[in-house]
Amino acid sequence: MGLSHSSSLKIIQNTHTSLYLFHQNIRALKHKMDELIWMLYSCDLSPHIICLLEHYLIDHNILMIKPNNYYFASRFSRQSYSG
Repeated sequence: MGLSHSSSLKIIQNTHTSLYLFHQNIRALKHKMDELIWMLYSCDLSPHIICLLEHYLIDHNILMIKPNNYYFASRFSRQSYSG
């Protein structure tokens, strides 16, 4: 199953600004990082916030991911369970 099946881009607008949020239940980011980058850039998506769930990464590996023009506002990984 590709990323596009469950991904979503939400657009929240008011009279002054727009906020673009990309939300994805990624289910093992390590194996899908190239696909995620391709989808964000080739589809001309430029969300302000990217939220990835079920990434299956440990904290050490999360810090190694550095998407262009983004930084981590928050992150979480389980310490004693897989997934």
